[in-house]
Amino acid sequence: MEKLYFKNFYINIVIGALLIIFVVVGRFFTSVIEDFLPYMFASVLALITLKRFIYQFKKTSGKNVTLILGFEFFIDMIAIGLLVFLQSHISIFIGLVIYMRGVSYLLINYLSKRKIDLLSYLFNIGFVTLGAFFIFSTILNDERLLWVFTVILFVFGFLYALVGVFQWNQQKTKKKVQLKN
Repeated sequence: MEKLYFKNFYINIVIGALLIIFVVVGRFFTSVIEDFLPYMFASVLALITLKRFIYQFKKTSGKNVTLILGFEFFIDMIAIGLLVFLQSHISIFIGLVIYMRGVSYLLINYLSKRKIDLLSYLFNIGFVTLGAFFIFSTILNDERLLWVFTVILFVFGFLYALVGVFQWNQQKTKKKVQLKN
């Protein structure tokens, strides 16, 4: 967790304050967060999909497995492109990417006849179930995703500012101890 924060407390305080200001202004006074929400989710999904494709491509050796990976990557990129183009129905496209990941992993394990543990199979069945839930459920609509994203950004901003203040306080007490000696 400490790798997330900077060593300089000024940077932590400034980043925390900027995130909090961005959340308050972008959510409540303008529609900046709402306008860029599909782009933010699309960029995160594209990076995760690309990382997974490269990682799995290096691990696989079969022609059919490579074909499944390529097909999954192609479908994921189409879903991400549609997310950017339509700029709505974010949960459907997130669900499609998650669903395709679970299905392709289960197919890859079946075709390559790898022996993996039961927990890994259950985890990927959970991916398939969660993806289908996001696709067909109306519980997680765009407005709720907007609120979740807003809360996450606010919490990160608050934590950065809090860590910066704690670092500043520790540095102040170290200077007082050094001055006494």
